[in-house]
Amino acid sequence: MMKRKVLTPLLICCAVLFGLIAGIGAAGLVRPDGSGSPGIFASSTARGEAVAFNLAAPGGSYMAPEDIYDLACRQTVSVACEVNSVNAFGQLASSAVTGSGFIITGDGYILTNFHVVEAAYHAGRTVSVTLYGGEVFDAEIVGCEEDNDVAVLKIKKNGLSSVCIGDSESLTVGENVYAVGHPLGELAYTMTAGIVSALDRSINVESGKSVHMFQVDAAINSGSYGGPIYNSRGEVIGMATTKYGSTGIEGLGFAIPISDAAGFASQIIKYGYVPGKPDMGITVSELSARAAAYYGVTGGVYVSSADEAGCAAKAGIEKGDIIVAIDGADVDDGLSYTDALRSHAAGDTVIVDVSRGGEKLSFTVTLDEYRPLSSAERAKQAEQQQQELQDRSVWDYDYDSDGGFFSWFESLFPSWMR
Repeated sequence: MMKRKVLTPLLICCAVLFGLIAGIGAAGLVRPDGSGSPGIFASSTARGEAVAFNLAAPGGSYMAPEDIYDLACRQTVSVACEVNSVNAFGQLASSAVTGSGFIITGDGYILTNFHVVEAAYHAGRTVSVTLYGGEVFDAEIVGCEEDNDVAVLKIKKNGLSSVCIGDSESLTVGENVYAVGHPLGELAYTMTAGIVSALDRSINVESGKSVHMFQVDAAINSGSYGGPIYNSRGEVIGMATTKYGSTGIEGLGFAIPISDAAGFASQIIKYGYVPGKPDMGITVSELSARAAAYYGVTGGVYVSSADEAGCAAKAGIEKGDIIVAIDGADVDDGLSYTDALRSHAAGDTVIVDVSRGGEKLSFTVTLDEYRPLSSAERAKQAEQQQQELQDRSVWDYDYDSDGGFFSWFESLFPSWMR
């Protein structure tokens, strides 16, 4: 199922630029080694208040790799959460997901990838954070920016060593970088070195969404996702996020620029979410080729549910409709649906074209602002969905957007047998 989230680029860019300018003008800077005067913005990080990150001073001195590693050990954390799933026979299974993160404020805010904590977030659960000294904390998931794979955690501890936020806008190809994390969830505090291989890559992450990243040849593996990428001055200039791995392919790691990640983090800490993002009050799922043929369309997304209080339902869009275009932009699949929404902001009015029973209809929709569910609401929703899956039998499936019974039946066999 596609998540109904979308980035408002202008708002985020303004937030990042304002934060950087305000920080430099309002306060001194903290260098990676801890010298200098504290902070940017203001000293408070209470919800709704300004965010106290440490910004890099221009022209900082270079550090030896071993000193960067020593610094990173104090600033990097291990992140773990439990994942529950239901198989085709209604049996509940549990597994662990591990990743990395890094401390962005001295009072316990931590930055990581959304995909590292996604299961815990949707279940309304806390995650486990382990510091270098072995201390383990239950961490609250403060909020997420799902479209850009960013999440902010909070642990109850003060006096932590926070990272120094570098200038990812001034990165150059060939610049030395260092990645620190917990590859495979077992090889704790591993540092790998490399260079910036390319800038301004648009990379599709696990959700299928395209995220702005830069490319490095430092080794990045599962378990290191969410960890920091340092430059030679001990400043964090990115967050390790993904890699391309296949036979004959090496050295293709990707990181989210810290200017992007810190901009999202400041909004999440202040509001609990990234404001200004549009929401239609619906959930959608992609159509399989078989389902598209059944409904007589070449592409689109299937409206799985429509909140009566949402703008789409108020405009006349119903569960079972197939969205084929938004404001003239074709919607062929979940990614194009998300991209179409990303090009708009909350409050914009758009024309949504749908197919309903073979008839093409158009609706004028004024987009709502996306507001995430509370942790309690997410926990209740996850519990209901899990129970529905456990209670469902083969006879409950019909020919819906996912291919219904046929998809379920195919899932029982290995791919080579299908």
